[in-house]
Amino acid sequence: MKVRHLIAAAGIVALALSTGCGKKDKDGAGNTSGSKSSTKTSANDPVVGKWTLDGEKFKRTMFDEAVKAGEIPQGTTFDNPNVQQRLGAMAMAMTIEVKGDGTWSSTRSMGGGEAEISKGTWKKSGAEYVFTRTEGGDADEPDDVKVTVSGNAMTYHIPTDDGTVAIPLRRG
Repeated sequence: MKVRHLIAAAGIVALALSTGCGKKDKDGAGNTSGSKSSTKTSANDPVVGKWTLDGEKFKRTMFDEAVKAGEIPQGTTFDNPNVQQRLGAMAMAMTIEVKGDGTWSSTRSMGGGEAEISKGTWKKSGAEYVFTRTEGGDADEPDDVKVTVSGNAMTYHIPTDDGTVAIPLRRG
């Protein structure tokens, strides 16, 4: 996968398959079907709050993925001046606000360019969260993301042709 594709994937904040994962539907007789995982949202849920991209961890992730993909030669170090110049040009900024009513909004920009706004919904699916984009984003970006939260760290698990890239965010 090309680094530019990883960068595009990293900017996707509101993503998810609209598969009804965890959704319980009632049939005509009032019976429920579907997964038993909770889909209720709550203002007390750990995902609720303001999150920002962890810039240094993001750069490290992009470097590791570029080495793995062969775009940066094996043996090249992260602190190499050329690597730092290339990563510095990314200058990715992203803020996500997740609300207790099951909605979220994000603002992202790269290289100091114009900010892009996306909006969507979220729901809990077992130990993960599923974010669905309803507004914004690019048509050529993947349409799904699973999110995990541990303390003050949020991670987007973005699917790629080569597996999954984990994009780190932090509370605040």
